[in-house]
Amino acid sequence: MRRLTTIGFVFALALVASVGFAQDNAELEAAIDAVAAKYAEGWNAGDASACAATYTADGVIVDLFGQTFEGRTAIEESIAATLETYPGTTIDIVRTSLHKVSDNLVVSDGTWEVKGSTAEGVPTQGFYTIIATNTGGEWLISTGQSKVAPPIPSE
Repeated sequence: MRRLTTIGFVFALALVASVGFAQDNAELEAAIDAVAAKYAEGWNAGDASACAATYTADGVIVDLFGQTFEGRTAIEESIAATLETYPGTTIDIVRTSLHKVSDNLVVSDGTWEVKGSTAEGVPTQGFYTIIATNTGGEWLISTGQSKVAPPIPSE
């Protein structure tokens, strides 16, 4: 009987821990999704500064063309140039994965799609990877990389 009680107690602890983990994970997912929503709001308003505000002051991005920009000012300038390439467009960002490295560090992947008027041949869909950090209770992107799938070769 004691063994069954111990097994029941261990099971109950595991259940409580898994529920707590699920709640923590849901909160983390919501926080990272909020960062993406803030970026999209900035993009949709044509506001490079609002987009750049989702990055840490010493953040780094690698853009669609493989160029690297370091620091929020350089990131803002890069985003402003990109918004000039995609004037009057909107962006949809969908997180597809989230990996918690520590309480203050996550890696997230997802997809993006630009909708609206764009120049022919300019990529309008792709995927991304970000590393986000929690500093002082605020999640910000430390490093972001936007990617486009290569064209499928014709036979």
